[in-house]
Amino acid sequence: MKKSAFLVGIINMAVIIMVTMGSCISSPSFPEATELPSIPEGQSQIIMPGTVSIKLNGKYISGRLPKGEADSSQAYTIPSGQQNLEVTYYFKGLAGEYLVRDMKMEYNFLPGRRYAVAGEGKWGTGSYRVINEGARLWIWDATDDSLFHIRNPEKSWPADVTFSTDSSKIAFCVGKNIYVHSSTNGSLITTLTGHTGNVTSVRFNPGGDKLFSTAEDKTIRTWNLDGNSVPSTMITSKQNPYYVSWSADSNFLAMMIGKQIEVYDTGTGQLLTTFTEHNQDLRDGRLAFSPDGNRILSLNNVAGFASYKTDIILWETRTGKRIAKTEVNYGVLGIAWHPSGNRIVLARRGMGAMLPVLIDDALQEQGSLQVVPEIVNLFGFYCPWSPLLYFKPDGTELFCITDGISVSGTTSGNLLDVETGKRVYAFTSQAFSSSFYHAVYSPDGNRIALLSSDGIRVWNSNLSK
Repeated sequence: MKKSAFLVGIINMAVIIMVTMGSCISSPSFPEATELPSIPEGQSQIIMPGTVSIKLNGKYISGRLPKGEADSSQAYTIPSGQQNLEVTYYFKGLAGEYLVRDMKMEYNFLPGRRYAVAGEGKWGTGSYRVINEGARLWIWDATDDSLFHIRNPEKSWPADVTFSTDSSKIAFCVGKNIYVHSSTNGSLITTLTGHTGNVTSVRFNPGGDKLFSTAEDKTIRTWNLDGNSVPSTMITSKQNPYYVSWSADSNFLAMMIGKQIEVYDTGTGQLLTTFTEHNQDLRDGRLAFSPDGNRILSLNNVAGFASYKTDIILWETRTGKRIAKTEVNYGVLGIAWHPSGNRIVLARRGMGAMLPVLIDDALQEQGSLQVVPEIVNLFGFYCPWSPLLYFKPDGTELFCITDGISVSGTTSGNLLDVETGKRVYAFTSQAFSSSFYHAVYSPDGNRIALLSSDGIRVWNSNLSK
């Protein structure tokens, strides 16, 4: 037990990475109805945790260090325009502590914006060593540019969010209930109640007049949105699935149960096939349909001594016939199919590093998948229960969520250019009361919704323009 606890401590400290300040996912808070205070005209705000101190033009605008815990953030109003900063930050953790003093930089603050500060030092054996070339500093724009906010009406965490196929409605599930809202202004359309266990996923049917849902009461149900809110039970499972995935048109549902994957036709509730080629319990598995719904990529993470290996199989949805198979020597947390259907990106599980790996299925005829070098290397420590990668419907950008620990825990949303792998836009949950752990694009590509413990925030998806 002591060795296990020590190993967990080492792993936690090894993921000291680039992030900004925000509320930790493990201790969500639920906001009041009031919005964040406005910033005076011509001024900006800079947000720092208790472990960061800043001099502005030679004068302290926050207290000296060490000051307190990482989650005790404070906001300071500063003049907009180019400013000279000297930043000191302090971190104390299970494996040691480090202090970086007077890192100097210049930053151009835009009026009316909110900014957050984070720092990173290198980690050495048994303790933190600060190496000048390894100590880094970031300032992030953490302004809330969302179009509207749909607040979580319950004290449980929402589990899933989805748009209707015509992009006019948005639904999310929390506890035993499902809430359907307008995706134009966020107004509530209806609340669906009837599950006896917590709802785990929701999807609209292609026509947008029905909802499908899975829940911990071992049922998959259908909801009629045209005046009849009483659900009908489409499928009853013997046990709660470890993982579920819906095809893009919601015509198919795949569930990982024990050592097998069951695929259903949602129109009839009929079991189409049972896939059993992973030969191991799928408790740590993932799966995703191709954009046309005809193929499924499934994978199973198998933990070894201080490492993972992952079996990856591509197979036909209706027949369960295997198309291709490969194995990689690392764990995988998320899958995203490119809208073209000929590329797949995986989010690699690692020691603080996100390595989406491109898989090219052009070698299907030879019965194998080719693993191609990573397209991007973003640092992050992930929420293990959530998908992390999302292609924009036009295929030009990849949205990913990273989560990490440095001065404090937070999540960061990153838009990546698919061709270059470069980040073209980034924002953090610092402007909000809790961290993001799930996201979805509207089918028309004009909106993106991010889910957190306090509800949903909806953005214009053209964030990089």
